Amino acid sequence: MNNKRNLIIFILIVAVVCISGIAIARKNFVKKAKNMGSFTFDRISSYDGKYYAISDKTEKDNITVSVYETENDVFVFSFEPVRASDFWGICWESSSYNIWIQSRDIGVICYSYENDEWKLNENAERPNDIISKYD
Repeated sequence: MNNKRNLIIFILIVAVVCISGIAIARKNFVKKAKNMGSFTFDRISSYDGKYYAISDKTEKDNITVSVYETENDVFVFSFEPVRASDFWGICWESSSYNIWIQSRDIGVICYSYENDEWKLNENAERPNDIISKYD
């Protein structure tokens, strides 16, 4: 009987420690995610709501950004901008369909919208309203 009681107490202690650890990890993740400036890991819509973009990790440990039409969820285009371990989020420009990527190793980069495609634009100047976590 005493062994059973001790086992139950041990299991309760382990459960409390696990739940506390999960809560702390979640709190730290939310705090980190809020500190990404204009960028997010979540689904995000273009300035006019015509498109939305999502990011997803590939089997090769890269990030794929996929763009869809909002009205009917039709796939439009995708690209692989950075490694998953360096990815710090995506955002749209506030007045165009350009998509900005925030990366730990290469900083903030732009994929400009041209002819229904998004292409890396190494000469793009980041608008003042797009804020990096490093600003």
